[in-house]
Amino acid sequence: MRTSVFTRAILPACSHMKTALITGISGQDGSYLAEILLDEGVRVLGSMRETDPARLPAVIQNQVTLVPWNLLDSESMCSVLSDYSIDEIYNFAASSSGEGMLAHPVAMGAVNGLSVVRMLQAMYHTNRRIHFCQPASSAMFG
Repeated sequence: MRTSVFTRAILPACSHMKTALITGISGQDGSYLAEILLDEGVRVLGSMRETDPARLPAVIQNQVTLVPWNLLDSESMCSVLSDYSIDEIYNFAASSSGEGMLAHPVAMGAVNGLSVVRMLQAMYHTNRRIHFCQPASSAMFG
């Protein structure tokens, strides 16, 4: 069967639906990004500190899949990346409580710094084609 130029222009080159993981999806930035990606037809997975879907904003509550994502365990990250065929990661997960940061600076460094290294390591071992975005704020540094 021949396809015309018109048909090729309106059909996607690949039938693969893009899958994005948003860590910190229950926060303001994570939930707004989820809305945008869902509107674009992207399959959205999310992780958050507490895995109660009721903590998600209502507009995305029934449209995203929550996945177990341990910021301190790169092996579990590898499992999630493999199980869900993730194309993009947006890492909004961070501790930004000034008071807690001063009381537990090593723990905050493990979450805000070393967890990023763990994610990159998990990507390296499972799929090096995953796109990674690490937005940051000075608040996460105290």
